[in-house]
Amino acid sequence: MKRLLPAAVLLVIIGSAFLIQDFRRSYPDIPEAIDRYKKTDGFQMKTLIGGHTFGEEAVYFYVNRKDEIVGVELGKGVFGWMVRGLSTGSGMSLKEVGERHSFTGGINTNNRIIFGLATLDESDRIIINGEDAALIPLGAHLEEEEAKGKYAWAIVFDKRQQSYKKEIIDKDNRKIVESP
Repeated sequence: MKRLLPAAVLLVIIGSAFLIQDFRRSYPDIPEAIDRYKKTDGFQMKTLIGGHTFGEEAVYFYVNRKDEIVGVELGKGVFGWMVRGLSTGSGMSLKEVGERHSFTGGINTNNRIIFGLATLDESDRIIINGEDAALIPLGAHLEEEEAKGKYAWAIVFDKRQQSYKKEIIDKDNRKIVESP
């Protein structure tokens, strides 16, 4: 029994350290978590766009000072929402998303969270590996002319995806665009 006591004390100390860290990084709502993260880690957010919640996870987007769209991955812990990471990449600029029914980006984080940008008609859908992606209309959140008709899209899968297939489906359920 005496040998177990030091191990138990050590486990309590380590567990407490993790709980304190989670408590300090957690906030009751997503915009506050992003705002606090912005202040502590100094990322260059110009405009928060919004996003979508997938149960205990969320993907939100903002425009940085270089006019790139950045994806913010969040998770809900015991004490509230916390930022898990930021992602941007090629094709995540409003100027790079081209004509109608084009889409770029497709950032894949940990092979579970996939997101990007697209130029769509209002009634179009994006399907990733057979599942509907959430669409966030950039024109509703940004004043720039190039934001009209453009959408940030995101999906969170329960399991890691080995690869992913992106499709744009029109209002008549026809595939307009398909990527391998």
